Amino acid sequence: MKPERARQPKLSIACEHRRLLSRAGSDQFARIETVVPVPRRAAQTGGSDVVVVWITAPAAEAVILAQRLVEEGLAACVNRFPAVQSTYMWEGKVNTDEEALMMAKTTVAGLPRLTEWISENHSYDVPETIAATIVGGNAAYLAWVADNVKQ
Repeated sequence: MKPERARQPKLSIACEHRRLLSRAGSDQFARIETVVPVPRRAAQTGGSDVVVVWITAPAAEAVILAQRLVEEGLAACVNRFPAVQSTYMWEGKVNTDEEALMMAKTTVAGLPRLTEWISENHSYDVPETIAATIVGGNAAYLAWVADNVKQ
């Protein structure tokens, strides 16, 4: 019989996300605070200030948006998944369309600029930009992302 290992508590990192909601005319969600549980291994490597941002767009537009996000230093890398099926409510009707899904890697500091840029350059009235923090990973890759996003 093996002795039980003592379980180590999870650590937490408090993250602050700012959303630009001026178009909606509301600052109700201008400051959203979340606590992200961080496994001990990620905490030992220092976590990161890298975020991944999901953006959907028509396939041809996604090619252009991805290229420009990287060229303008808003994202270090953008992966494109060329065909996802999106079902959503718009103007009181349920719609299903094929879109491309982009996964952009940027920094917490760069997120507001990326979000604003997408709002200004995307063909949709309300483009999707949702972000999640990265709690760990290849330290060299995370440093590369941070080094390749203009602050």
